[in-house]
Amino acid sequence: MLTANITSLTASVASLTAAYTILMAGTSAPQALGTQCPRDNTRKGYLAENKYCWTHGYRVNKGHNSITCKNKADVHKDGATQANTMNGSTNNKGWDT
Repeated sequence: MLTANITSLTASVASLTAAYTILMAGTSAPQALGTQCPRDNTRKGYLAENKYCWTHGYRVNKGHNSITCKNKADVHKDGATQANTMNGSTNNKGWDT
């Protein structure tokens, strides 16, 4: 029974890994990647106010910005800030107001 459970779990992990790979391969636009940011305002304590990431937009975790982003879009610009977005993502603009 244990062997059957391990086999089933291994197949599930492989399937999820394949699906994740396919999804990530098809998302290069900043707006698509921005949906990964948390959407629940009750988590505001984890989110940075007045910060910006070219790929993910205005609602990012503390310590996350255009330079520190670990999941950058293909044409991501490290120099983008809230004051100069360099035509990056507009996801969640105004979320902290």
